[in-house]
Amino acid sequence: MLDQTAGVVAALLASLARPLHALTTADALWLPPRRPGVLVVGLTAGADLRALHGDLGIALADAFGFEPDRRDFRPHVTVGRVRRGTRVPADPLRPPPALAFSAEALELCRSHTGPRGACYEPLARVALTPW
Repeated sequence: MLDQTAGVVAALLASLARPLHALTTADALWLPPRRPGVLVVGLTAGADLRALHGDLGIALADAFGFEPDRRDFRPHVTVGRVRRGTRVPADPLRPPPALAFSAEALELCRSHTGPRGACYEPLARVALTPW
């Protein structure tokens, strides 16, 4: 696994040629839309964040031979999760506070799923260029 982690980190570093500008909060929503289980706050995705996502997908595809994710890119911050089978309110969610912030680093994590939910193991951290 260490060789794969090193390859992912190398692809991540190659994708960080440009800095990320300020991120801003957008709307609150439940994901996935059909069977909500995760409450998230969306983030605006400027051209630099979208480019980073695309470049990283291409670099990882080149390094490991898999296809980039074809789903729409949806940057977000996870706020909370509900237990499986819990019904979430159908009422519209109130908008979150308007915030702007910059990302200092990207972290590569391995997800371990279990009966109590997912646990995330940090594998590597890459500092971002300040804007």
